[in-house]
Amino acid sequence: MPVFRLVRLVLLVAVVVSTTARPVAAQQGAPADGEWRTFGGDLGSTKYSPLAQITADNFERLEVKWRWLSPDGMLSKSTPGGGEWSAPIRTVVDALNEDDPNRWRDSNAPHYRNFKSAPIMADGMLYVNTPLSIGAGIDARTGETRWIYNPKSYALPVD
Repeated sequence: MPVFRLVRLVLLVAVVVSTTARPVAAQQGAPADGEWRTFGGDLGSTKYSPLAQITADNFERLEVKWRWLSPDGMLSKSTPGGGEWSAPIRTVVDALNEDDPNRWRDSNAPHYRNFKSAPIMADGMLYVNTPLSIGAGIDARTGETRWIYNPKSYALPVD
């Protein structure tokens, strides 16, 4: 076999191996410690967990240990003097709409019902992003809210 053909063959094999090995390495499943550090459980988004505490035999005996109240129900609004006030979502939305009736596309004000999330879990904390883009850190064991970041994206006008 001529050297040129051998080099081409080696390069072809190297390309095939390098492009197929990456996805396999990314798809390892979530770690056995219960952490869920990336969306989908791992870099390959396999949504697989090796945990085995919940089975078909004990599923019916599971109990809710805690519930979490989303911060979307109570929003804040900046005031002209640099202050801020908080109120239930409907009150803040009405005030923002009064400031600018054209703030939301097709007059569809933000809502927060039907909250669903795929939280990230790392170091005993759950991290979620709510429907109104409020970020929160929640103690996974107790359900206690540890911190909230509210960028107030609901108050921004739509261009």
